[in-house]
Order: sequence, then C-alpha cells, then structure tokens
Amino acid sequence: MVDLKQMNGEKHYNRYFTSETNTTEDSIIVSLSSLAEQKREKQQTEREIHTLTRDIEKQRLTLDEKQREKDALDADVNEEKSELSAKQAQQLARDAQLHTVEDQLVANRQAIRTIERKMHDTEQKICRQNALLQEIKCFCDHAKAQLNNTQLELNRFTQQLEDKTNIYDKKKEIADNLITQYEKHRTSQLAVDQELSQLSSTLQSYRAKIAGTQRNMHTTNQYVEARKTIVD
Repeated sequence: MVDLKQMNGEKHYNRYFTSETNTTEDSIIVSLSSLAEQKREKQQTEREIHTLTRDIEKQRLTLDEKQREKDALDADVNEEKSELSAKQAQQLARDAQLHTVEDQLVANRQAIRTIERKMHDTEQKICRQNALLQEIKCFCDHAKAQLNNTQLELNRFTQQLEDKTNIYDKKKEIADNLITQYEKHRTSQLAVDQELSQLSSTLQSYRAKIAGTQRNMHTTNQYVEARKTIVD
C-alpha cells in the first residue's frame, strides 16, 4: 500500500530543490552578463586611448612645424638686426609674429600635457576594470563549482531516498498482507519508520546546507556590486 504522505513529501522535495537550483543558475547568468558589460567598457576605453594617441601625434607634428617657423623667424631677426634703422617696423612685426608662435607653442605643450594626463587616468581605469573582471570570473567559477557539488550530493541523496522508499513500500505491503502477524512484525516496522525519520533529518540538514550556500553567494554578489560601485 502506497503512503500518500510519503508521496506528497517527495513532490514537495522535488519542487524545493528545482527552485533552489534555478535561483543559483539565475545568479550565475547575471554575473556573466556583468562580465560581458565590463569587457565592452574595456574595448571602448582602448578605442579612446587610440584616439588620444593619434591626437598627441598630431600635436607633436604641429609643435615641430611651429618650432621650425620659430627657428626661421629667429634667423630672420638675427639677419635683420644689422639693418634696424631701416627695417625697424618690419622687425617689430616679426617680433609680434614670433611671440604669437611662442604662445602657440606654450598652448600646444599644455594640450600635450593634458592629453598625457588623460591617458594616465584611462590606463588606471583599465587596470581597475581588469581587476574587477578577474574578480567576477573567480566568483563565477566558484559558484559553478558549488552548484555542481550540490547537484551531485542531491542526486546521490535522491537515489538513496528512492531506494529506502522502495524498501519501505515493500515492507508495508507485507505488513498489510500478514495482518494476523502484526505484533510479530511491529518491531521491524518501527525500525523502518525510524530509518525514514533519520533520512528526513538528513534531508533537512542538506536543505540547511544549500540555504547557507545561497546566503554566501548572495553576500558575495553584494560585495562584488559594492566593489564595482567603488571602482566606477
């Protein structure tokens, strides 16, 4: 005879562990999605570095050109100093042009320093993002390992529970067919009931263990999110 309470307990057990497993898998998917987003940000930052490098090269070319112009103007000024009385107006104009070029050189140098600071800041940002990506990857690997171990334990315990349930059903059937020998088999029946009670206690212990694992994973997720917020 099939025990209806036992069957209901098995159904509740299956629904519980299926729900717990799905929750863990959702957590892993969210972590992987965050990992992909971090990779996209890294690629965008690398493109920005490439653009900044190209701008620096352009500024340096402009600086060299302005320096050549300054050298040419200096040569003209030195050549024309012997003719100051006749060409004073022309010299003043060239001096003004020289000052303009020098101001441009100063501005170009300042622009280069600004771009170099931006590159340094961008490199530091990439380092922080790489560290965060590595931390997320380690967390995902650890979560997967925990999930696999829990699934193996769950499968083993499920098989044990099915075996014990089959034994219990057979003994119940014998007890129903041999009702006239109830007292003789009562001790055996109580032993089976006690064994099932122990299995139920073991099941509760596994549930508590899995719940602890879920809490640890939740705490780790909160830690990673907090670290990500600090980095950003």
